[in-house]
Amino acid sequence: MAAVMDKLLSDTNPSTNPSMAEDTNPSMAKGDGVSTEVVPIPSGPPPLPFLGNLRDLTGPDGGLHEHITRLVSEYGGLFSLQIPSGLINLPTAKFGGTVVLADPELLGELFQRPDVFQKRLFKHSAIRRGLGGQGLFTTDDDEPIHDQAARVLLPAFSMRGMQEYFEMIKETTAVLQQQFIEQGAAGAAVDLHPLLSRYTFDIIGKVGFGRDFSSLTGRPCSFLDRFQEFSESSLRLQQGIGGFSGAFKTSKAVAGLVTGELATSKRIVSQIEAEVKAVIADKKSLLAGEGGCPFKGAAPAPAPSEAEIDPAAAGGCPFAKKGIVKDMATRMLTEPDPETGELLPDDNIVNQAATFLIAGHDSTSTAITMLLYHVAQSPDVEERVYNEVMSVVGDGPITWDALGKMKYCTQVVKENLRLFSPAAQFVKTSPPDQTVTLGRYVVPPGTSFVCSTWGLHRNKMSTRTHSSSTPTAGPTRTRPSGRRTPGSPSATASAAASGSSSRSSSSASASPRSSASSTSASTSPPSSR
Repeated sequence: MAAVMDKLLSDTNPSTNPSMAEDTNPSMAKGDGVSTEVVPIPSGPPPLPFLGNLRDLTGPDGGLHEHITRLVSEYGGLFSLQIPSGLINLPTAKFGGTVVLADPELLGELFQRPDVFQKRLFKHSAIRRGLGGQGLFTTDDDEPIHDQAARVLLPAFSMRGMQEYFEMIKETTAVLQQQFIEQGAAGAAVDLHPLLSRYTFDIIGKVGFGRDFSSLTGRPCSFLDRFQEFSESSLRLQQGIGGFSGAFKTSKAVAGLVTGELATSKRIVSQIEAEVKAVIADKKSLLAGEGGCPFKGAAPAPAPSEAEIDPAAAGGCPFAKKGIVKDMATRMLTEPDPETGELLPDDNIVNQAATFLIAGHDSTSTAITMLLYHVAQSPDVEERVYNEVMSVVGDGPITWDALGKMKYCTQVVKENLRLFSPAAQFVKTSPPDQTVTLGRYVVPPGTSFVCSTWGLHRNKMSTRTHSSSTPTAGPTRTRPSGRRTPGSPSATASAAASGSSSRSSSSASASPRSSASSTSASTSPPSSR
């Protein structure tokens, strides 16, 4: 072991390893006459032969993200771990060891060194054989198609792009509000997550593809039905045949063959892929048959100024005007990469479309579900949200400018994302052929960092992270004449339109309270995914 450490320390010394000169970490440099000595990454719980840390990462008391969070509270924000192959869907041991990272200082440094710590594992994972293919989320940083797609699509996610889409989002939100009112008036509890899943799916259909699925109003949607079936099949496949058979790739595959879940999953994937291809084919036909206009009958874009109008597009599609952001499908089909001058390949457009339709609606609906749940469980927070909405918007329609003025609503949204991040973790890997450093720690070649957002946001050992606690009882609610109760759907739904991030100093509740809220839209927390 001593010989290995000597070699690692020698490899990270620029004077003995010239290739490390450009990677010298500031924490390694001498400052104020003091130099920081590099040390090995701390060890986490001891692994078992063949099983690794299976017993530390599984059990009836929570999912992987919750078990990692518990380990962070015991071992700190950086420690080594052996994760069974079937638990995380990425081969974290492909090039080297696996490390859990939930320290804000080290995570900040990791992001500041994108040439060193990168996505490197998707090309080696089974995820690439799924619906996402080579989508933005499932391509590695060293693959040219990732940057090409990013350059084409990023304008659609700009602030200008969000502003252009705002009216479409507001239109769909009005339909959701009516659903809340009608179902709440019936006196029964509203099952939020299925309703919000249809809401976010309708939005991504409009702003992403210029297509109105109208699933909120009850129109049958085979895509959502198949996605639900796929999710249930995937869960059964993950669970395996009793015990821990779903924790390893081999045992999971065997269980899938025995139970027939693998065949079921492949069938559903083929059906969903066919639907995505049909959506893209329809978009191509629309572009060809309607003079290139991606939004026939959709809400018009805000009137451009004279300087924004392209004379060649006068009287044509509003999205052909200068400065107007196109929907994502139109952009992929018509906008060449500004660096290569090439359009995205057809198969990659299908991959990106599947990513938007699946990840774009499911993670968002889950986040909004938990947001409304926690607001409903915290009457004091709900009261402040209601008061801010009424003071900024009143009884009039919400506007784009009003969103930026609702500071407390934004804090509540951010706090919910801090506590219940839809993406529980992501993975970055160090160079497979090079020893580097992170902070004062030696990082052996090919080390995969499982960056736990849940663990980071609950890391009580970090002075920058505030821990959550059960709130004290909020104020008693009253119902003055002519005033909506703060728990009414129209009041709580307004908060969901605010911005998103993962950190804030809001006082939004972290834990459900035992006392029930009197909102007409109530739900239990959805199971962890």
